[in-house]
Amino acid sequence: MNGSTTLDMTGDTYQLDADISWSDIKNVGLRLRESKDTTRHVDVGIFVEGQYAYVNRASIGQPDKSKRYLESKVPFDVKKKKVHLKILVDKTSIEVFIDDGKIVISNEIFPETNDKAITLFTEGGTAIFNNIVIKHFNKV
Repeated sequence: MNGSTTLDMTGDTYQLDADISWSDIKNVGLRLRESKDTTRHVDVGIFVEGQYAYVNRASIGQPDKSKRYLESKVPFDVKKKKVHLKILVDKTSIEVFIDDGKIVISNEIFPETNDKAITLFTEGGTAIFNNIVIKHFNKV
């Protein structure tokens, strides 16, 4: 895949698993809790060019108007050219487990109620998304 593809599935509380592989790319990931007009979303991915995994909340409403701490970054060995992501999305939080928990990123999020789209994206190259499984959580 090159560019972006919005999935037919939506949700606000779910677990998403995905295997992503690439050869030559700048950035690859998923936009979660995306608005219909695509202006609001939380990005989870691998910034290959910068050699880190990330969660970026800059495009979603935040009470901290200083814009500090809107992107969580951790070093990632991009030479593997693949990653397994397990992402838990809740109404106000996101937990990302990278390569079976070798790296974990947890963030509080503040999405709009109707922002529920899920989009796969690449920048600067092509990636393969495999084994995408979404399990919705039952509402209590």
